[in-house]
Amino acid sequence: MYLPLLCSHRFFRFHFPLAGISYAAVDPKNRSITFTSLNRKVFGVIARAPTANENSCVVLGEYEEGQPANAIVAFFQRVIAWQQ
Repeated sequence: MYLPLLCSHRFFRFHFPLAGISYAAVDPKNRSITFTSLNRKVFGVIARAPTANENSCVVLGEYEEGQPANAIVAFFQRVIAWQQ
């Protein structure tokens, strides 16, 4: 099973196998980005693609109010705990 991360601004996706996700967190310094004139929280995911020799760090920002960064990170952390 793969977990897709979608960037709607640049129209691309990252696909990481669930077993490849090793860490996710909201920015500890509470930095944000401005998107549609609103400040959005920044969060990151560290994962390894099946064919890669190195980890990738993907830094993302909130897009929809109904999907806050804290909830997305909590989901990632549950997936990571489930994998162990």
